Parts: sequence; structure tokens; C-alpha cells
Amino acid sequence: GDERLPEMLMNHGATVSVLPVYRTFGAGLSPDVAPRISDAQLVTFASAATVTSFVDACRSEDVVMPQHCVTIGPTTTAAALDAGFSVIAEAEDPSVVGLVDATREWAASSEVRSGGVA
Repeated sequence: GDERLPEMLMNHGATVSVLPVYRTFGAGLSPDVAPRISDAQLVTFASAATVTSFVDACRSEDVVMPQHCVTIGPTTTAAALDAGFSVIAEAEDPSVVGLVDATREWAASSEVRSGGVA
């Protein structure tokens, strides 16, 4: 996981106990979704873990991934860039609403109306 917060707190003298309360794992691609991924213009990512899971699932099924993505924030953007995606937008507010807004703004751009991705 992301160790920045515990490290920051410890650097300021806090005693920190890290207690994992959930585990993230990839679920794979359902057979009806896999063929449609190759036709997508972009994918949205709400966490760095979703980037990893998506890439792993696509590679295991030999699915061609979209090149472009919209991310929920800087940590997710870094993971997407590391995975080889072109990040075309990042949410201003790191929330689902922010992710939707960033995607809507991209979709409303002239590049999309003309059929391309900037």
C-alpha cells in the first residue's frame, strides 16, 4: 500500500500502527466485456490498484487496451503513466464526481467531436 501517510506521521513524532483491513485483488475480465475494451477511446481509473488490475487482466486475455485514460488523482496518474497510458485528464477533485467531471470535460472538447483524441 501507500506508505506516505504513516511515514509522514512518524516523521512528526506519532506512533503509528498500520492495520490492513482489506485486500485488493483483480477479478479478471468477463467474457462479454473483453471484446469491447479494444474499441474504447479511453478508460477511467479511480486508483493505482485499478490500473494494475486492468493491465494484468487485459494482458492475461490478450486484449488490446485503450491508449488513453482519465484518472482520479496524482497517484493514479503516476501508475497509469508507468503502465504506458497517455493520461488525457486528471480529476481536479479526487472523487468519483471529479472523475466524471474530468471525463465530461474531455468528451466535450473539440478533439472528441472531430473524432480524435488530443
